[in-house]
Amino acid sequence: MTKRRKYRYWSKKEKQRILNRLFKEDIGVRELCREEKITTTLIYKWKAAYEEDEIEGLKNSVKPRNPLIL
Repeated sequence: MTKRRKYRYWSKKEKQRILNRLFKEDIGVRELCREEKITTTLIYKWKAAYEEDEIEGLKNSVKPRNPLIL
């Protein structure tokens, strides 16, 4: 029996809120990831996208079953 993986999606606002915590609070990436229950890889990916294109870099990509894309 195979288990179906449950994917999580974050809105642009949620990504921005999490990155703002990283930039404005005196908190490390690992601690932030533990509190938000996300991986460090994801934080670094969002951070790089934000530094490259600012808020537009955080928009969601079009993927099947993504409820945040209309």
